[in-house]
Amino acid sequence: MATSSSADARVVAEQPALHGLAIHKHPRTAKKTATQPRPAEHLPVARVVVDVQAPHLGRFFDYLVSEKNDMLALPGTWVRVRFGGRLMNGVIWKRVDKSDTPSGRLRFLDRVLADAPRLSREYCRDVEAIARFFGGTLANILRLAVPPRVAGVETERPWADLGAIAREQRRQKLVPSAATELETETRRELDGYSGVRELLDALDMSTVREAVWDVLPGPNRWAADVAWLIVAAQRRGRGVISVLPGRAALLAVRRELTRWGFSQYAIFDSADKPEVRYRSFCACSAGIVTCAIGTRAAMYAPVSGPSLFLAVDDNVYQNSDGFAPYANVHDVLRVRAKEQDGLFVSMAFARSTVLQKESAAPDVLEIHPLDAALARVRPRLCWLSPEAAQAAGDATAFARIPHAVVTVLTKAVETGPALVVVPMEGFAEVLACASCHRQARCGRCDGPLRREEAAVPVCAWCGAVAESWKCSGCGGRQLLTARLGTQATARDLANLVRDVPIIVATKPAPGAINPPMIADAPVIVVAPPGALPSVVPPAGSDGRTDQTGHENRHGNTNRLGYRCCVVLDPWAVSSAGNLDAREDALESWMSAAALVVPAEQGGQAILAGDCDPDMARSFVAWDARILARADCNERRELRLPPFVATASIWGSRQAVEGCLDAIGARGGDLSLVDGVPAVMGPVPIPEPETERNRSLVGVTDRVRAIVRVSETERGTLVKRLSNAVAEHYRKGNPGELRFWVDPKDLHHR
Repeated sequence: MATSSSADARVVAEQPALHGLAIHKHPRTAKKTATQPRPAEHLPVARVVVDVQAPHLGRFFDYLVSEKNDMLALPGTWVRVRFGGRLMNGVIWKRVDKSDTPSGRLRFLDRVLADAPRLSREYCRDVEAIARFFGGTLANILRLAVPPRVAGVETERPWADLGAIAREQRRQKLVPSAATELETETRRELDGYSGVRELLDALDMSTVREAVWDVLPGPNRWAADVAWLIVAAQRRGRGVISVLPGRAALLAVRRELTRWGFSQYAIFDSADKPEVRYRSFCACSAGIVTCAIGTRAAMYAPVSGPSLFLAVDDNVYQNSDGFAPYANVHDVLRVRAKEQDGLFVSMAFARSTVLQKESAAPDVLEIHPLDAALARVRPRLCWLSPEAAQAAGDATAFARIPHAVVTVLTKAVETGPALVVVPMEGFAEVLACASCHRQARCGRCDGPLRREEAAVPVCAWCGAVAESWKCSGCGGRQLLTARLGTQATARDLANLVRDVPIIVATKPAPGAINPPMIADAPVIVVAPPGALPSVVPPAGSDGRTDQTGHENRHGNTNRLGYRCCVVLDPWAVSSAGNLDAREDALESWMSAAALVVPAEQGGQAILAGDCDPDMARSFVAWDARILARADCNERRELRLPPFVATASIWGSRQAVEGCLDAIGARGGDLSLVDGVPAVMGPVPIPEPETERNRSLVGVTDRVRAIVRVSETERGTLVKRLSNAVAEHYRKGNPGELRFWVDPKDLHHR
């Protein structure tokens, strides 16, 4: 049997072949001819940022560069490397002569992705600065900044071969036949705002590093301002990154840019297909396009040089990343503008406390509507408080929808649509004080009260019975049941305004392509913030207005818009738990009022009900600085953001308490801020319920703590938090531990 097996092996090894064909050799008998690659002679070690998100692995890993890949493995190039027994993506950050790792343990780069776009040195510096500012790792930022690679896109055009020639052609052919129109629109901006001339000088000479822009009302006036600023910056050879609050805003700006004949821009939207996102990234990375617009994903666009960084309504919730290190649009664009010697502009209807504080700096330019321009375009703005309605003789002054509001709505729908804005969607009943309408809350845990079958209200959180409830605002003891939400409001309006269609608007689904729209016809629209439909021409119109209702450049027709806007339940802001509730509510009110036609066309916007006086004055005067100044004064005294830097730390109780000790927040040099304790908490928080955190189910002892430090100690706090969390996971300590520096909502978890 052994002889037979040996003979069979020889037969296999010496199997004959046809004439002209190579002799087949069995794999077991074939000689191995592969040779070990040799390291490159110059800078043979590549320091790679590997795509691993663990905090304790946020460092460089060294790999050898072979002679074959010496000319391809340049800094900023994407590679494939062996890491932990797996093949993973990475980026070469730098090349060095030697490594601290013993040479016998160094591996060669598995593959160099030469066709993938290389990250420029300027872009890598931006990534480093962002990671340092928020306390994340380079891999954390690259995961969010660079879309997934699509190899087919890289073969569509030679991205790497296009350089200065393509950029020069783009500048020469930027906006054909638009010079005269740009001059006309510039005069329009100069007539509308103060500070526009200084802004243009800043684009020319980089004299200003930051600008705060308060927007005029008017349907899509803000989009026209954004498009003008983008075109003006590009005409001056500046790159542009413009981040917009949502897809509806993105479409509005794109329509305005189309009127300019401007199409040299890339779109960054996380809802797009992977190949679309990667194509935009390739175009900007190669320098073919230096203008990037989009939603939150655009803040990482690889546009280099002294560019314009424009954030529209950057205080909204969706403008913060949902992954560590939870970067937000405002700070990312400010950091990049500082790194690239660019210009950061923040544009919004309502100015946040952060912008108000920044506007006090001497190198920050304020752009504000001129009184004459504001008088031409704004609707009639008024606050109808219950006391004012009662003084006017309205017997229903303290009703949720008083008779005066019904009269205004009835008259408005005779000529077009009317908008009613309510705080929330759906149908909800809440207990509120009968005197001031402040939401009734538990005296023990501050939870909302509810009334079930029992006559005595109970807390929805802790179940405590509120037998002797007293309003924390006015001291009243009487309760009423307030019906809130879009569905409840629509039902009430149906009984008050007869024979008028009522439409309930809902927030668009994530990734929805088309924004909500309503025809210019007699109808009442009930909508929550974030779902305000724009008015479009009815079917069969003459086409002198575009589909957004904005006056086009080929006719002089009146703008389309709502005939009136009514904001109901402004008192509900007092029941919101987040720190920025007032400025967020004012932004939503002013956004709704901006959709109304000017007062000369009969447009009016009413704030109906009890309201914070500072908020009401800001709304009526169309000057958000009133509320911003009041909030700044209050927060400065209470040592709240933005006058202190904050960090939210959450996880298991043992891990959070250990982290507080490690960073010196309890008994250390960061334990006091202006003489008061720096730590608030820890307080219990519920365990997560999402699929993403399914692995944490059963963890009941979760807590959150807030740490406050002075602004000068922010960098120290971030660095210590990063080190403490990395050490926690490096040692394999049990329990969850995370942090978020300067969160918008201190009660986010």
